[in-house]
Amino acid sequence: MLGQARSYHAAALLTNGKVLVAGGNIFNDKTNRAEIYNTKTNSWKFTGDLSASRADHTAILLPNGKVLVAGGEGFNSASAEIYDPADETWSSAGDLKTARIDHTVTLLKNGQVLVIGGLGSGYASLASAEIYPKGLGFPPPKPPTISGINLLLLD
Repeated sequence: MLGQARSYHAAALLTNGKVLVAGGNIFNDKTNRAEIYNTKTNSWKFTGDLSASRADHTAILLPNGKVLVAGGEGFNSASAEIYDPADETWSSAGDLKTARIDHTVTLLKNGQVLVIGGLGSGYASLASAEIYPKGLGFPPPKPPTISGINLLLLD
């Protein structure tokens, strides 16, 4: 059983098979508490706390094994944090360009994260999407090559 009842939280499967559950609402108050579910022992334990309480946010496993948690209702709906399962700590990951809740995130083949839609200021639906800023701890994609010749790709 979870150590703390919650709703509107986010979860991500870690590379070690455990599951990170972070934030959410507890009796209509946002929380910064995070827990790890051990699938082998069917047990829960608290891990490091998010720096900010948040609900209606997203969590996604990155190629480097860390987890990006972004947006959500709370202190700053544009903020993002990185969870490092190796030492069970959180660190700031900067801000999204647009504050958003109830959005989605998708890991792209190049390792970047696409953040899509959600609700913005005044709970208005957003038609925007953004590529989450680089520098999340994984190398940039290598340019494609043909017969050893580098190609320059323009946006």
